[in-house]
Amino acid sequence: MIKIFKYLLFFLLLFSSIKAQSEECKSDKLLRVALIDSSYINYNYYLLYTLNDFSFKNNLNFELSYYEDNPNEFDIIFGEYYDLKKINQREILIPTDLINFYKQNGITISNNIFPLDLDTFILVSKQNLDNIELEELSKLHSTTFYTLGLSFLPEEKFINFISDIFEGVEFKNYNVNFESKFTLLRENYKNMNKNILLSNFDEIYNSYENSENLFTLFSDGIILYKGFDFKTYQRVPKSKYSWNEEDGFFKIKNNFESKSFFGFSAYLNNSSHSSFLCYLTKRENRLNAFKNFNIELSPLSENEILTIKDSISEKYIELLQHKNQNITELDYSDYIENHKSYMDLISNEKDFEGFYPDKNYLN
Repeated sequence: MIKIFKYLLFFLLLFSSIKAQSEECKSDKLLRVALIDSSYINYNYYLLYTLNDFSFKNNLNFELSYYEDNPNEFDIIFGEYYDLKKINQREILIPTDLINFYKQNGITISNNIFPLDLDTFILVSKQNLDNIELEELSKLHSTTFYTLGLSFLPEEKFINFISDIFEGVEFKNYNVNFESKFTLLRENYKNMNKNILLSNFDEIYNSYENSENLFTLFSDGIILYKGFDFKTYQRVPKSKYSWNEEDGFFKIKNNFESKSFFGFSAYLNNSSHSSFLCYLTKRENRLNAFKNFNIELSPLSENEILTIKDSISEKYIELLQHKNQNITELDYSDYIENHKSYMDLISNEKDFEGFYPDKNYLN
C-alpha cells in the first residue's frame, strides 16, 4: 500500500511539474515577429525598442518584418485587433503570467489573440471648456478655431466612433434614431477641420499641437503620454435625446455609456514563444509604453496604473474603472462596404433617401 502511494505521489508530482513547466513564459534563441502595417499609427518604433531591450536581456535574436498573409512564418504577429481577427485563430496553452495579467484587468481572452490596448474615445482641448452634448457641439462656432478635428480613417476606427455616438443604435438599417444622430453629425461637419479628415495619427496630433481645433478626437491613452499638453477632455458626447418607438417621440436619456474597443494586440502563434508577450505585459513595461510612446496605447483597466494612481486625475481613474465593462466587438464586414456612404451622409454629399430608399417613418 505504501509503495502504491509512493508511485501515485511520484506521478502526481511529475504531472504537476510538467503542467507548471508548460504554463511558463517561454522563448527560443530566435524570435520571429511580424507587424500588420497600419496606415494610421506607426507601431514599428515601439516594437523595435521593446524587441531590442527584450533580446538584450534574454540573450536572443529577433527578426521583425511586415505581415503579408503568411502567419506560419512568425511566432508573434502584432496589429490592430480587428486585423488580427481575420487570421485563423486556435487554442494554445496560455502562460500563467498572461492568464493573471488579463484576469487582473477583467479581460476575457479568446483563443490566441491578446489585446494590449483598450480604446475609449475622448475629445481633448487646450482650452478650459465644459463638457458638452452632441447638440451643443453642433452649435459651437469660433472665428479662430475649427470646432472639431478628427479623421475618417481608418475605416474600422471611424465605424467604432459612429457606433459609440449612436450608443447601441443599429446603423445598418434605417431608423429614426439613426437619422437624428447622423443629422447632428452633419451639423458638426460644417465646423470640422476638413484638412485632416483623411489623415493619419501624426497629422491629427500635429493639428492638435498647432491649436487648430477647439476639440480633437483621440483615444484615452493619450492622457498618459508625458509629452501631451491639454487643459480639458471629455468622453465623446452623445445626443441627449433618444427616439422612443413605443411612445412615438424623443425622450431625454441621461444614462449613456461610452463604448470601448480593443486596439493594438498580439497574435501568439505558439506558446513556445510567449516570453516577449509576457515581457510586454509587465507593469513597468506597460507604464513605459503609456508614458514614453505616442501611439495612443490605452490601459485595459485601472489596475494598470495603480502604482502611479496618485499622479492621475480622479476623472481619468473613473474612466479606467468602467472601460472594461462595456467592450464592443463589431463585425465590420457589413459596415466597411458602406464606409464611403457614411462619409457622404455626414458631408451632405448624399441624403437619407438615397442611402435608405425604403425607409419608413412610421416604424
